[in-house]
Amino acid sequence: MLRSKLLNIKTSIRTFKEFLYKTPPNSKFLIELDKVLRRVKPKALNNNENEVTRFKSELENSLKANGAYTNKFITSVFGFSLPGRATILLSKSNKTKSGVVGELATMLIDDPPMVCININAVSKIKSPPLINLVHELLHAIIYKKKLIDYNIPGSGMLEEVLIRYTTEGMLERRLGLSKHASINGCYNNIISNLSGSKTMALRMRNLMKSYDEKSGNRTVWSAIEETSLRRMFGMRPPGTKG
Repeated sequence: MLRSKLLNIKTSIRTFKEFLYKTPPNSKFLIELDKVLRRVKPKALNNNENEVTRFKSELENSLKANGAYTNKFITSVFGFSLPGRATILLSKSNKTKSGVVGELATMLIDDPPMVCININAVSKIKSPPLINLVHELLHAIIYKKKLIDYNIPGSGMLEEVLIRYTTEGMLERRLGLSKHASINGCYNNIISNLSGSKTMALRMRNLMKSYDEKSGNRTVWSAIEETSLRRMFGMRPPGTKG
């Protein structure tokens, strides 16, 4: 949605990415996207509007109930706060990467950060929208702060697995929303749904189990710093020695 308007059109994150790449790096992406969407002929109102409204309400209520704790948790674990504002685009695309579920959500670097959540995919596997939102915001912040060196092989997977362990494996459980009773359950889910993740997920599993038990005393970056995975750091993450 743009400015909380209901858009009764099918959208694909692939379209957003392709459009972004064609614009100058300093362009105001939201302004340009708004112009594109204004040229799209609105479809007749249908059940999509009710579904989008219901999903929006669910996300807003979850943020209201869990936002304060979520931000406190993220600050404790990652050493930075979630942004005060974010633009949320809601998609009902049936186009998927896997042919089954596909991407639940994705993000685009902008100011404020932009997150697209696929209502169909989220509803299909009953994934908490709040966790999908936090997951993508973490990607945006880590990228913007240059905390990961993406030139090092495996660094992108480290970031993805780290975010999944901390959001799906820890935050969800603390909020009482989780399907995973433990880090082991999260590990099984990661390797089942994320292609090529087994090696990194396994390397991180014991580290995250230990961190899960002691979180609150230091950032997760400081725990990673004690392993060989520290070589994948870009700028020094919060809580590391520097």
